Amino acid sequence: MSRPVLSRLGAGFVSLVAAATALLPSPVGALVDEGDRAAAARGVAWTATQQRPNGGFEVAGGLLNETMEAALAFAANAQTTLSWSPRQAVAGVQAVSTDKGVTALDFLDDLADATGPNRMSPGTAAKMIALVVAPLCLDATQFDPQADGGTNLVARLQEAAGSDGSYAAPFELNVTLYAVLALESLGMPVPDAAIEEIKGAQKADGSYHYSGEKNPEFDYDDYDTTSLAIQALVSAGVGFDDRSIAGALEFYAERHAADGSWDFGNTNSVANAILALRAARFDPDGRAWRDLHAPARSDDAYVSPKDWLQAQQQADGRFASPFDEFGVNTFATTQSVRALLERFVPVTFASGTCDGRGYRLFAADGGVFTYGTAAFHGSAGALPLKSPIVGGWTTPLDKGTYLVAADGGVFTYGDALFRGSLGGGRINSPVVGGAPSVSGLGYYLFAADGGVFTFGDAVFRGSMGGTPLNQPIVAGALSPTGGYVLIAKDGGVFTFGGARYEGSLGGTPLNKPVVAAAITPTGRGYVLVATDGGVFTFGDARFAGSTGGTRINSPIVGVLLTPTARGYILTAADGGVFTFGNARFAGSAAGSRINSPIVAGTFA
Repeated sequence: MSRPVLSRLGAGFVSLVAAATALLPSPVGALVDEGDRAAAARGVAWTATQQRPNGGFEVAGGLLNETMEAALAFAANAQTTLSWSPRQAVAGVQAVSTDKGVTALDFLDDLADATGPNRMSPGTAAKMIALVVAPLCLDATQFDPQADGGTNLVARLQEAAGSDGSYAAPFELNVTLYAVLALESLGMPVPDAAIEEIKGAQKADGSYHYSGEKNPEFDYDDYDTTSLAIQALVSAGVGFDDRSIAGALEFYAERHAADGSWDFGNTNSVANAILALRAARFDPDGRAWRDLHAPARSDDAYVSPKDWLQAQQQADGRFASPFDEFGVNTFATTQSVRALLERFVPVTFASGTCDGRGYRLFAADGGVFTYGTAAFHGSAGALPLKSPIVGGWTTPLDKGTYLVAADGGVFTYGDALFRGSLGGGRINSPVVGGAPSVSGLGYYLFAADGGVFTFGDAVFRGSMGGTPLNQPIVAGALSPTGGYVLIAKDGGVFTFGGARYEGSLGGTPLNKPVVAAAITPTGRGYVLVATDGGVFTFGDARFAGSTGGTRINSPIVGVLLTPTARGYILTAADGGVFTFGNARFAGSAAGSRINSPIVAGTFA
């Protein structure tokens, strides 16, 4: 196929852009091969070794940016599907902690809470929203991973907004760029003045300088800010044919070196260039983008910047930088991880709904009740069921719902995929619940006798089926470390596969039987809950309160851990909802007339 030859932004530019981008796969992540993934995983492993006792990664000292970049790299590396899963993102960040269990979110919480001369600036608040809060689906208006008093990052960001909606400030174009990314990632309107501010800062060669100035004094090539500008403009819906984006891509195309790099082999510049290309929906491994934006170079050999980037990885997993002679930090590695995984900003995440901001309650008759941001996908409330519903969950992007019945019947709604069921078959003991596989392309069903049944890509790791139990199994949960955990009525805990055993209540006198359980995002702990609302924590699970010893109208039937596991919701059979720690109340069915008792619940 012949390559197009055209003048700079000639008449055929729009159609050529459409044709070129139409050839690219979607969604983001489709171009990532196993070599890129393996290199990214090694980079993440090295970055984890650089964690400070306070949970942060400020190796360079004083910049207060490394931890945010590291958190997003951990979150990106944890993704197992092409679409972005906030739940996996949180788990990826929480999985990297000090020996005292302190994580990057603890450091960032303290950073947001600081007052006086250390008070967080609007620009830092914008960056935290774009790189951490939005991708992890945390609350930007009450950022509070430690549940010690939240900070309104949106309000902090808006302190930099001018009366016309711009964020103009001397030498601070990055504030505007991150402000646009932050607002867009939260689904908030982006002021036209902010977009015009970015466009007005473009230099004659198509690039952008962090200062926002176009004077010859600032004439060196700033690849990082140019990448951020492309990502901000794309996120705000500016067309790829607009000079603000097309000119910036020309800047990259004309300076792409023969070895695949930019900026004389600057690792950060190369990583950011890859992120810019992917944000513009181009494949960095292919030359189409360069031929389109620098047609005079169409006969030049092409080396993928990803290949160059991989060649910079050292034996210990870090990515070398020409600035290492001044002191090794984590920027080159964490940005390279994101580039190899093609996770530009704003990261594509759960289409407007986030874990912890809404929840669903499932009734025994198949009724589904939604609160907060949880969307309704359908229910079995009007169906004649052969057996009552005992559990349910939502798909990774919260666009579908599964319901599971005691006879093993499985009901799917929205984008939930039916992979099989036990309905109509003979089982030795009733099903008590289920859980999705890591990818969401399969699921597990757990029976009262400890039987485990797998469907789709769910992997069988063993069961208690056929083994005498002191008390029946009442709950099961998938572990982020691999495998699953079964919980018995007396608080006994049984682990399979890579699931970690952190203790149990087996043999401990209980006021009321255990009815539900939840595993922390790290897989290094779990919470057991009794019917009176008593809460028992193991491993890195945190106790945030309970209804044990309190008079409640109806027994507790379920527990939902917030994304950061710093709080939880207890659900009752009458639809009552009790919040603890950083869990937020969004409504309940208590006091309402419901046709059938609530049996389980799930976050959106």
